[in-house]
Amino acid sequence: KAVLILLVILLGSLKLYAQQVEIAFRISEKDLIPEGIAYDATSKSFFVSSIHKNKIIRIDERNKVTDFIKSGKEGIGQALGMKVSDRKLWVCSNSGKGNAQDQSMVHAFDLASGDLVSKWILPAGEIHLFNDLAIDSHGNVIVSDSDYGAIYRVNPKSSSVELLIKDDRLQYANGITISPDDAVIVNT
Repeated sequence: KAVLILLVILLGSLKLYAQQVEIAFRISEKDLIPEGIAYDATSKSFFVSSIHKNKIIRIDERNKVTDFIKSGKEGIGQALGMKVSDRKLWVCSNSGKGNAQDQSMVHAFDLASGDLVSKWILPAGEIHLFNDLAIDSHGNVIVSDSDYGAIYRVNPKSSSVELLIKDDRLQYANGITISPDDAVIVNT
């Protein structure tokens, strides 16, 4: 009887913490297969990546949906994780189907124009999948590689991709974030 009363009290208290949920936008493109999402507070726009159509769409504050990066533009492949920082949209992208000759890339696109600012390509030779990224307090882009079990760093002032750590425990690493003290936190 005491357990039942406690359960009723707990269930009743959940209403205090419940939030209203509303739909932010709808995407009519049924075969998009979205993966990543990012928000730019300045333009009040959402960006959604597609792993099927190799593109990124933009949803503006009026819910108008447009192609921000058209399919294959600037060599973009399957677009996955994205972040907005320093007036750029940073994107993980991968070409191919998981072969050693495929490319894993990080693209930086200008938020205002959609033009490519920079692109970093990991040399072929191993099977890689750049999945997600985070940006540290120095502006470095930290990237998870799900297939290779590794974490990389891209310095925007450099043209290379630097391996930070390769560890079998990082196999299938997905979400990644940076703590206030610049520690890298990875979801595996």
